[in-house]
Amino acid sequence: EIVRVMDREQERLARTLGDGHRLLRGVAGSGKTLVLLCRVRYLLAQHPDWRILVVCYNRVLAGFLHRTIGDKRVEVSTFDAWGRQQLRAAGIDVPEPAGRGPQWDEFWVETVPKLLSEAFDEGRVPTGAYQAILVDEGQDFADTWYRLLLRALDPEANRLFIALDSSQNIYRRRISWRSLGIQITGRTKVLKRNYRNTRGILSAAYALVQELDAAEAEPGDLVSSLVVPDQALREGPAPELACLDSAGGIREHAKDWIGARLARGLPPGDILVLGHNRLGMEKLAGWLEAQQIPASFLPERRVDGTVGVSTIHS
Repeated sequence: EIVRVMDREQERLARTLGDGHRLLRGVAGSGKTLVLLCRVRYLLAQHPDWRILVVCYNRVLAGFLHRTIGDKRVEVSTFDAWGRQQLRAAGIDVPEPAGRGPQWDEFWVETVPKLLSEAFDEGRVPTGAYQAILVDEGQDFADTWYRLLLRALDPEANRLFIALDSSQNIYRRRISWRSLGIQITGRTKVLKRNYRNTRGILSAAYALVQELDAAEAEPGDLVSSLVVPDQALREGPAPELACLDSAGGIREHAKDWIGARLARGLPPGDILVLGHNRLGMEKLAGWLEAQQIPASFLPERRVDGTVGVSTIHS
């Protein structure tokens, strides 16, 4: 019943957003991505001849969106892949980033946008190619990316939809919508109801992020300003916390915890292991396999019948 209610609400919202630029802010689990998907279906029904771009930050989400939309008229991509594709189509060589971490971020936030902006200026990449652009997890996008997306947006149709959650702003982006020319004053919707989590999970998670959110919020900044979850709709057990003093101890705890649930008949695909470091999580997936626990590492698509292992970013 909760899922049915959410579907009806998000479908109604997607149909009544209106034209022009629109911003959807919401807590985790409030159905932002579902609204985006409904919005895509609505635009396709209204304008079957439009070129529509759906863009997000990470490959796992892009893969999910592509499979769910399942329509060749809609281009679904990460911003990285879209930027590379535009440059290659224009015959422009794209260098490789110098390294991970800050060098990686500088490459994608400054180097690639500069190349693409110059390509727009020279007419090697066409402006206004898309009648509608929809952005998911917009808090992950740099202002240079938004500037490029605006150049790719047809000013006549001018449908721009951005969904974001400031509490998930793990890359610490700061966006000034007005200076970018994104017109969202009076065109912003806020979703505060959490459909995904139980009350116990929501309370524990919100207790962790509440002080950080409040400290980092800037008056008038719609990316950093706090959206407080009103409620969760389901009950359930409180999260368990285990503090261990070594990587080996964490691995053994994960193996025992997962093994106990598999022994009770829980499907491996219902279990997800998250960590911060990609290399570390790849190694953990291999270690679990060696311990006779079937595991697959994301962002590659999860193999059926395996425990998912991923970085928190993906």
